[in-house]
Amino acid sequence: MTETSPAKSKLLNYIEWYSQKLNFKMLDYTDYQMFRDDTFKLNETTFDLEPALTEIVELFEEEAMQKLLNLQTTFSPTIPNQICSDRQRIQQMMFSFISTAIESTHYGTINISVAFNKELEQL
Repeated sequence: MTETSPAKSKLLNYIEWYSQKLNFKMLDYTDYQMFRDDTFKLNETTFDLEPALTEIVELFEEEAMQKLLNLQTTFSPTIPNQICSDRQRIQQMMFSFISTAIESTHYGTINISVAFNKELEQL
């Protein structure tokens, strides 16, 4: 396996970031169309929530560092190991939340806390 230079690695990270951003924007548009046409459906699967959300947070680490922002993520121990939901939609929402937070935060820390409400049985 060949080593990737720091410049090449950085470029690959940018490509991944922008492709993910484009993917989520396209999902927003198709979701809007499906809502409008009354054809929207969730794709429920069982998955681990923490790694799914960590993937999204990691996409923003470089952008946050460039703005001198600190991203802090906290996962409550009350979160079940596995949940049944639409993984892509949850990631899409997290992507949107973090993107907006970074755009509107000029300094300091962005705290991302995920907890499970046992009484309501929801995140």
